[in-house]
Amino acid sequence: AAESIAKIAEVLSTPQIEEFYIPLLKQLSQGKWFTSRTSSAALYPPVYSKVLWSIQEDLQKGFATLGADDTPMVRRAAAKWLGVCDIYPVSVPIETLAF
Repeated sequence: AAESIAKIAEVLSTPQIEEFYIPLLKQLSQGKWFTSRTSSAALYPPVYSKVLWSIQEDLQKGFATLGADDTPMVRRAAAKWLGVCDIYPVSVPIETLAF
């Protein structure tokens, strides 16, 4: 499912990403079950470069939260997608991330 959503994100315009995709991404990233948080890690890279800097900062914070999650599977997913695009949050010290 995450792969299909990422493919759709490639063709969305910036306003569509801001209106539909970002709220979905936030909801999955803050989900109660670790599976939704794990899947959300793959959804950050496709849109990161398409949004405004202010939204990129929010994405950085959300991604950093995944990297510091209590569940090892979520941290592993965040680590996997960390190198795909430059989404590492500059304002978050690397020591706070629990990879």
